[in-house]
Amino acid sequence: MGDGVADDRTAIQAAIDSIRDAGGTVFIPRGVYRLSLDREAELGLKFYSNMQIIGAGRGNTVLKWQDDVTTASQHYLLAGAGGFVENVTIADFEIDGNKQGRGNATFQIRGEGIEIDGKNIVIRNMYIHDVLGEGIDCDVADGLFISHVIVENTGGNGIHCSDARVRHVMISNCITRNCAHGRRHSGNRRYGGLVLRGSDIYVDQHISVDDAQIASIEGQGRGESSMIALSGVAGRSESMDAEGFRVGMQGRVVLSHCRSMLPNSNRNAYRANGFDGSLHLQHCFAENGDGVAYEIAMKGALSIESCEAVAHSGGNRTHGYRLEVEGRGVIRNSTSLDSNAADDGSLTQDAAAIEVDGPAQPGRTDFVITGNRVAGGINSVRVSDRVGKGFVHGNICDGRILLDGSGITCVSNVTARVIDNGSNNTVESNYQPSD
Repeated sequence: MGDGVADDRTAIQAAIDSIRDAGGTVFIPRGVYRLSLDREAELGLKFYSNMQIIGAGRGNTVLKWQDDVTTASQHYLLAGAGGFVENVTIADFEIDGNKQGRGNATFQIRGEGIEIDGKNIVIRNMYIHDVLGEGIDCDVADGLFISHVIVENTGGNGIHCSDARVRHVMISNCITRNCAHGRRHSGNRRYGGLVLRGSDIYVDQHISVDDAQIASIEGQGRGESSMIALSGVAGRSESMDAEGFRVGMQGRVVLSHCRSMLPNSNRNAYRANGFDGSLHLQHCFAENGDGVAYEIAMKGALSIESCEAVAHSGGNRTHGYRLEVEGRGVIRNSTSLDSNAADDGSLTQDAAAIEVDGPAQPGRTDFVITGNRVAGGINSVRVSDRVGKGFVHGNICDGRILLDGSGITCVSNVTARVIDNGSNNTVESNYQPSD
């Protein structure tokens, strides 16, 4: 066993089956263990509740598909028996999907590394790579802890926890790299290094490198108890169509100290579309090319605080923050820098580094824009005619402030010019430096 040639599936499965009733630990020593496909179960190995499957460490113990494993149906190298398990630990080994050895010129949608639905599950210190689908796939969870896992070179998502039945999840100190490129052009862009849907999901200190998308986040409730929070998640890609963070559905979502570095991308660094709930971005950084750094359309409460947007393209688009909110919002102490912006006459009154809009029916948006720094471009701030109440205060703008809405108080800004096209606005005490 473990010579990298023989089929070891039957022997390892027998060891797992031997503790099926009593529970316990299966230790897989150092070696490369080739696995065939159980055609009846459409998987490699299945495990049960109340057990640990432990290897001798990443790079020491390797479970690898045989070269002749081919199937058009969904299959897993390692999966929980019966669809739901409890009290399971999987740790300290490597999973090799053997994409090249299996003759797959391109990634397929199906075929995962680990599939696990259950309660009180721990996955730690793993290296999962070259699988045709997801690295880790979970649709049902009540207590899932994933730590110190590297997922690389996958056709599907790196770590996929995507169902309303997922709750109480902690993902810590993991890396996804080159994930979901098998799905990136499928038309549904909900694919990437992290796909998170459910409640009470927390991600801390995660690195995403060259994934099709850094993270897709879909809440499943409104209360504090249904929060999805990401802290210290950083992603980088040189691709032109890479995406950063995508937020959808409903709930409470917090992104803190996150970084989306997409210097060549024409897509969004942070995007919310049709989100309903509360969205908070704190100390986040966005770098992109032609795309809008922060493009948010939502109902509820939005706060953007101490965030930064850097764009590497000129032209006449909104490069920093395009915010459409039905409800209340604030952007404060944030910056927007267009490093290549030029006043070439192509910029229109509708283009601004910070643009605030509302729903089709005016008067449902109350927005505060305060303490921000906007550099580059002819237009710095625009408040649309769909905003019925707002406060623009203490901003430092290289360009103009455009007020098309009503009930806007615009005071104590440093700006090239204030243009008041709205009604019932208060414009005073703004400093306009001379050329």
